[in-house]
Amino acid sequence: MNVAGLLAWRAELLEESVTGLVVSGRRLVDLQDEIDLGAVPPDWVGGDAEAARHNHGLLVGELVDLVAEVSAASRALAQAADSIARARGVLDDALQVAAHSGFMVDSRSNAVRDVRPPSEDPHQRADRDRLRTEIADHVEQSLRTARHADLEVAVVLDQLLRGTFDVGARRLQDAVTAGADLATRPIRLPPPVSAGPGDQFAWWQGLTGEEQQRVVDDFPGWVGNVDGVPAWARDAANRNRLPDLRAALVAEVVRLSRRPFGLREGRIDGLLKKISGLDRVLAALRRPGTRQLLALDANSRELHVVLAQGDVDTADNVTVLTHGFTSSVDDTLLRADDEMTHLRDRADALDPATTHATVLWMGYDAPQIDGLLADPFGSESVLSDDLARAAAPGLAAYLNGIDASRGEDPHLTNAGHSYGGLTAGLSAQDSTGLDELVVLGAPSLGVDDVGDLDVPAGHLYSVEADHDLVADSGFFGPDPTHLEGVRQLDTAAHDDLGLGEVTGHTSYFTDASTSQHNLAAVATGQHDLLIDTTREPEVTDELRHLLQHGQDLVGEVDATLAGLGDRMRDEALDLLPRRWR
Repeated sequence: MNVAGLLAWRAELLEESVTGLVVSGRRLVDLQDEIDLGAVPPDWVGGDAEAARHNHGLLVGELVDLVAEVSAASRALAQAADSIARARGVLDDALQVAAHSGFMVDSRSNAVRDVRPPSEDPHQRADRDRLRTEIADHVEQSLRTARHADLEVAVVLDQLLRGTFDVGARRLQDAVTAGADLATRPIRLPPPVSAGPGDQFAWWQGLTGEEQQRVVDDFPGWVGNVDGVPAWARDAANRNRLPDLRAALVAEVVRLSRRPFGLREGRIDGLLKKISGLDRVLAALRRPGTRQLLALDANSRELHVVLAQGDVDTADNVTVLTHGFTSSVDDTLLRADDEMTHLRDRADALDPATTHATVLWMGYDAPQIDGLLADPFGSESVLSDDLARAAAPGLAAYLNGIDASRGEDPHLTNAGHSYGGLTAGLSAQDSTGLDELVVLGAPSLGVDDVGDLDVPAGHLYSVEADHDLVADSGFFGPDPTHLEGVRQLDTAAHDDLGLGEVTGHTSYFTDASTSQHNLAAVATGQHDLLIDTTREPEVTDELRHLLQHGQDLVGEVDATLAGLGDRMRDEALDLLPRRWR
């Protein structure tokens, strides 16, 4: 099967066959009265009566089989016609986008080629590569849908020709239902494995509306965490999964509690934390307004959740926010959800003519305090960028999935706070279709040159408050305030606008603050409303000296702790934050 082959298929011919089979099937079913009238009277006995009953039974059996076969054939051909029409729709859309955007699709090899001269702008080249991949994904999945439809109808027709149907019906109308059921698969085409957002969206589009709903209801694990599937389906699927997932975690706690302490040490605490997180999710979903649960995964160290306010499928502006150190579903979800409510209200006030959606992306293992204390420079510590680098591909895929799952791309903003800003910066090294990237209190973007980020020129922003030592640290690379090409946005008070000042590291989302205003202005594309900072970045010689020798200092503290007795360890840990400052 190739593009040329699918374009040559004519689903309407199958539909005509279905119409003819349905008419024939109805005529056969109408013979039920004649069959009933032709039955041997019960008071007729003897050899002739037995022969008549036998022949009548054979006739009924043949008619039942025939009706079932006609019903199965009509259902199989109708399914094939539907699938082929949907496959053609996905292919036609891909070819239309290709023609409009300057790409050529080879009808024999199915290859997609960019016919425009390569751009000198690396960001434009990355965008072209991303679009070419998306077109190729749609072509591939349209052919996959068509191949599967061809295989499915062939299997049913082969069964009919072999006479292997066993319907077990006695009346003709029952045979209609039985034949249709034998030709119906629960889901005709499962999702592609290890595929990108474009593949997943094209697969989803290849399903009928009935099949899509059946996936959500019966196979929610197929789509709940899949980037490229529309938000409404992911939300419905994850709401379906949530009770069973909570019950499974509770059952595991009960099972572990029966084991000796040494065999369950630490594991129960992690499970209880995830259960608490699921309860926070349920509480958020009960809040007023539209919420969408776009990811739900308990298989990692931390519970992973992606929670949106507004409708990600239709919003004009979509803002995705990633938090950092100590953020977790059980501890910070509801507070962050409150902050997103205020941010959407601010966005509505700045641009009431458009619609807005905010997304809390808690889809990674954010660094926690226990990781810092266990091994200050281990892979799970906030002093390592390992967790951010591990999370970046998943965040990039989610951002790509937003564009892939919609007919029209939204104005898309990627925002990150603190360690989440590092994660956001690292994710922007991939082509994600971003319109804006803003980091708040971020120690680094993870790059030395903003040219390494696939963000439109002039749409990269840093928000840094006074006395934010984390933002000034440059711990994982250059401080974003010192990078050329990063626009610095203000956090000071502007009484004339009713905007308050924020200071330190944790207040960037304070309602009615200048930092919140600036984030809302970026998120809505209201660039003329942005307020630039006028202050110089505050990095003192003393702070630079502290940061340069930070690793030696923390290493010294960790070595000291290792040598202390158990009785003094808790006291030493309490002193650690003061020593670090």
